[in-house]
Amino acid sequence: MTRRPIHARVQSGGGAPDDDAADAVRHAFALWASGVAVVTARDDDGRVYGMTVAALAPVSIDPPLVLACIHNDAPLASVLLPGVACGMSILTEGQKRAATTFADRFTVPGDLLVDEGDVPVVADAAATLLGTVDRVYDGGDHRIAIVRVEHVSASQPELPPLVYWRRGYRRLEPQD
Repeated sequence: MTRRPIHARVQSGGGAPDDDAADAVRHAFALWASGVAVVTARDDDGRVYGMTVAALAPVSIDPPLVLACIHNDAPLASVLLPGVACGMSILTEGQKRAATTFADRFTVPGDLLVDEGDVPVVADAAATLLGTVDRVYDGGDHRIAIVRVEHVSASQPELPPLVYWRRGYRRLEPQD
């Protein structure tokens, strides 16, 4: 079987993809099902910031590292810097409200968060990971935060996850 290379159309000079290529990439990733999480942190004045992410992935087990992609324009991006403590809450299918709330970049956390130690996390999440931002990399219109995980709790492991697919929240149907 012959493999053909994939060529994305980009503007000359290494600029941003043209509209057609950007739309093609958006469409392709709409077909990628992913779990949903909320990343949270406090700034130096104690204000809480949070953002819904679908780009959360394990990087390493030893040492325990996780990556989270944060849009450059999100208020959380200016807070999620090396040395900052943060929380990552993996959501259950019953937490669509939390996912929707934190998808708004100007959200006020309200009653959805609790403190685990000194770190805000989503209450009743399937699992929470607490850690410290180790490094932050440029990722185009996003920042890639590498977080060293220091504590994990799974308070709702039996509940199905909240899944994002085709630009909407979905349920997983159990297979017999």
